[in-house]
Amino acid sequence: MEMIPEKQVPKDRLNLIYWCIYYVGLVILLPWNILITVNGYWDYKFRNLNATLEDTGPTQIQKEFTAYLSIAANVPNAIFVILHALIGHWFSMRLRIFGSQVGQIVVFLFIVILSILDTDDWQRLFMILNLLIIALINTFSAIFQGSASANVGKFPVPYIGNMVSGAGMGGLLPALVNVIILAVEADFQVAGFYCFLIAEIMAILCLVVSVYIERTPFYAFYSTNETLVPQINPKRDVRIYKEVMRDSWIYILVNLINFTTTLAVFPGIMVLVEPADSDLDTLWAKTFFVPVLCFVLYNLSDVLGKQLAVWLQWPSVSKWNQVILLGAAIVRIALIPLIMFCNVSPSLRRSEVAFQSDVVYGILNAILGISNGYVGNLAMMFGPKVVKPEHQEVTSAFLIAALVIGCGIGSVLSVPLVKAL
Repeated sequence: MEMIPEKQVPKDRLNLIYWCIYYVGLVILLPWNILITVNGYWDYKFRNLNATLEDTGPTQIQKEFTAYLSIAANVPNAIFVILHALIGHWFSMRLRIFGSQVGQIVVFLFIVILSILDTDDWQRLFMILNLLIIALINTFSAIFQGSASANVGKFPVPYIGNMVSGAGMGGLLPALVNVIILAVEADFQVAGFYCFLIAEIMAILCLVVSVYIERTPFYAFYSTNETLVPQINPKRDVRIYKEVMRDSWIYILVNLINFTTTLAVFPGIMVLVEPADSDLDTLWAKTFFVPVLCFVLYNLSDVLGKQLAVWLQWPSVSKWNQVILLGAAIVRIALIPLIMFCNVSPSLRRSEVAFQSDVVYGILNAILGISNGYVGNLAMMFGPKVVKPEHQEVTSAFLIAALVIGCGIGSVLSVPLVKAL
């Protein structure tokens, strides 16, 4: 391939495109992260309207909703990420990127509207409507994620890594916003409404950013220049698929196991953990325990894990180091029973609670987040480095598919795990 002189490559002035891509990465998973973060909002919507002083535990809908939410979000996401990898090329990149964003914005508006309605008399219907809307949102999200990742995959490596970092911050930001809203003593319904409204505004801004960067010479150069990125069609080439699987199967398996493990307990089981070391009637227990010790701690740990992977880059790409990383992903499975033995829904569970300590739960949560970010980011960084240069794009697609499929499997597993408590 003929090298293009550096002077012919457009400059990213002030790193504007670099940070715009970071913002796009942040928004890609924002709807999902917002929806699972506002647990107090969902508990309020599905509260027991006829509760007595003795009815202190969660209702059946409250207990199972987060697991259902995970399924409604991750299963359609997994299906359409795979479909996008197979037939996405039938449609233009521009249509996929902008069409999916517009669809997501329009559908998410219904979540915002439903949040301000009085749904006490139709809780079951409210749950069904939200699950259907969430499934549709994540259909558009899968198309947006697949298209944006494939397109940015043609850019220099720092831009690709920056999108992944943005996605990590997209998990932490909603958790922090939710805590801030709760700190100003807004009730759960108001907190949910403002979180959804913020997500809607940020999605609209992301569409504006996408329109802007598409018109810049830097973006146009990397997204359309055929000499910089070989235009291959690996989706229909079985030989390339076999080569990619042969060379990168360990990293693909690592991603699958890593995210299956995480989504099996987060958030479906972890939102059911109750304080073990404090009075349940305190402000900390009633308002801040789940938002802080579940969502903020996990997402902060996940961001830290991603950054540690960038800094340390160990274990590296040698075959034995790949096996070590696979071993780390397998060892993480032990976190599932350990977290289940914490103070998860103590009033409704049949099994004994082994860890009557918020500190133990917090440590396990931090380990879950750090290891998820570290192991997952290493797989995403090194997976494309063990294949031929012309196969890196399809390898990235396989890694993303494994990630999303792992999320879907983990979400499905969370339901029987909750019932097994």
